[in-house]
Amino acid sequence: MPPQKHTFARRAAAASLLGCLVTLSTACRPSNDITPLGVLPPAPARPLWLATVRSTTPATLTGAAAVTVGDAERSAHALISIAGAEPGMSYGWYIAAGACDKSGRTLTPAAKAYPALVTLPDGSAAAEAALSDTLVPDAPYVVVVQSSGDSQPATVACAPLGYGRM
Repeated sequence: MPPQKHTFARRAAAASLLGCLVTLSTACRPSNDITPLGVLPPAPARPLWLATVRSTTPATLTGAAAVTVGDAERSAHALISIAGAEPGMSYGWYIAAGACDKSGRTLTPAAKAYPALVTLPDGSAAAEAALSDTLVPDAPYVVVVQSSGDSQPATVACAPLGYGRM
């Protein structure tokens, strides 16, 4: 496949992830919130956790993950994108409390399962999940990517989620 197709697909995946984050960070407001100057006030800062995903096996797998707090109580939204994986493969992923060397409880997705990351011909994949859990700013969280199809999935990548505001 020509290199420009890989570049375009990676840029498209990154733009899609950024677009989702911007959409998640902007709350819909009724028209009565318009200020006397005729503009909407800025949206309040929302908690955000970000991670840069890099694997050791295969060494080429990279990506990004983000988790934002949802509008409903006890809800969050998780997004992940990867690149450099073997085309046609399927990977599992999840968000967990703890650290990479000792992860704890997996945060519960609203659909009771995280959707698989199924790689495209260029080796990229993306997925998202609505979570029915609350994240705490001072607590550590990780995003874990695992091999699929094995009876014992192996961790392919693990990255800490860093807390901030958007």
